[in-house]
Amino acid sequence: MTQLSEICNRLKIIAEICEGYATITDLHGMRLHTFDSNGRELEDMKDKVYDLAKLAGETGEIQIGKSQIAQDAQTWAIPWGQYVIAASNISKMERDVRLQQSLSNALPFIARVVGGEAVIFNKDGMRIMSVDASGATNLNYVGTISNSAKRAMEEQMPTFGQSTSTQGALAVRVPITKNFGLGFNNELTVKNENRLFEEVKKYQSARYTLKDIIGESEKITRVKNLCLNASKAS
Repeated sequence: MTQLSEICNRLKIIAEICEGYATITDLHGMRLHTFDSNGRELEDMKDKVYDLAKLAGETGEIQIGKSQIAQDAQTWAIPWGQYVIAASNISKMERDVRLQQSLSNALPFIARVVGGEAVIFNKDGMRIMSVDASGATNLNYVGTISNSAKRAMEEQMPTFGQSTSTQGALAVRVPITKNFGLGFNNELTVKNENRLFEEVKKYQSARYTLKDIIGESEKITRVKNLCLNASKAS
């Protein structure tokens, strides 16, 4: 039987590969040694019962479940003779949480730079945070689902196409992890172009009279009188 000290050395490798914690327990789930992804032993975890490892020890079967330490972290436990070896991806989940928080803090600046809406969406393509081009939070779009964002998360590939929030705007959706992604569009540019187009249309249809001509010099007055007489003659 492999000695406990040898198993502990291998646990450090398992923890690094799994990007989380690796532990060895007895068949009752009592933690004997626990290591983090940097190979450090967590002394405060010793002698604590790990429920998933206990279940694996009692049933003699491999178990998969959720971590007792970090929400959403995944764990597994494998019976190994008189011991149970278990590991999780806690470090990876914690890193993903920090990354999402960092993106959330940067979202207003991203929106200002691209001149449009910037969003963070979850694995289902649902907006969990949205800010407009001014950097202000836009609660109207939070909770709405973009099919393009959902497809990007399913395929784990960026998508490019029409924005669902602003007609005529283009949007990019980029998966960051398997749990969340980043999206942004150019709605401000499109709105400015539309506004300019409407202004041009307005002035194209405008009608002016001689009274709109500014100036009372002798030459301007003579031209205005000539135009007035010509219009009467016609």
